[in-house]
Amino acid sequence: MHIEAIAILLLEPDSWRRLGFVHVVQNKSGLTVLEERDHHRVLALTGAPAELRPNVVMISDTLLREFSLSVITKIKKLFPQANILVHGYEGNADRVAEIFIAGATGYFSLSDKPENLVESLKLVSKGLIWGPPEAIARSLGRLISLKDTKPTVTRADLITPRERTLLNFLGKGFTNKEIANSLGIAEVTVKFHLAKLYNKFNVQSRLQLLMFAIERGLISGPNNSQRPTIDLSKAFKRPGRQLGRNSKRLLVRARRPTIL
Repeated sequence: MHIEAIAILLLEPDSWRRLGFVHVVQNKSGLTVLEERDHHRVLALTGAPAELRPNVVMISDTLLREFSLSVITKIKKLFPQANILVHGYEGNADRVAEIFIAGATGYFSLSDKPENLVESLKLVSKGLIWGPPEAIARSLGRLISLKDTKPTVTRADLITPRERTLLNFLGKGFTNKEIANSLGIAEVTVKFHLAKLYNKFNVQSRLQLLMFAIERGLISGPNNSQRPTIDLSKAFKRPGRQLGRNSKRLLVRARRPTIL
């Protein structure tokens, strides 16, 4: 069985911690840590060099505290094809929510088990959200609350029928590969359409795109059962409960992060 390689760019200023990360993830189920070690050089780049084509960029929360959340925006512009996993010891749900709103796809707590890092990297590489349930809930709430500050436009002005179909698949929790298989197109085509939507709506993550689509009525939210929904209400109740056939896409386990 072919295992798709996942290239990881690790931005970690602590050399000992970096060694620990490499020991945990290197060559585990297709995971590879790129050789670039100088985070200062990466942050100073104005364009991505050919040798750096990461699927996931791991960013130390230490760098966000030193240079602000704008680091996430910088990395998203340098590597638009990559998803971002921030790692650190942050226990404040409000601050982790701000990290998600800034464009991160996941937040990995270093107090978690090392083997869970491998799982989080695999999921984040697919665009799925990993992090503390409370922080994800708060980031969703804040993104929704921003809708009153945005100009009103009609649905027809926003997206094409193909883009609406893509958003509905995102709302169901499908990965890029699953969307491609369902539509009979290449995965790179799905990524192309997603990039266009990110640019069109000025968002930087799957979470931001989904919430923009819900608040604009482009896809249904939790209170509308006529179309596919993101069942957020179940996600933050009763840890340990599986959510039917979508349990692999959206679940909460006891003492485990939410995967969206």
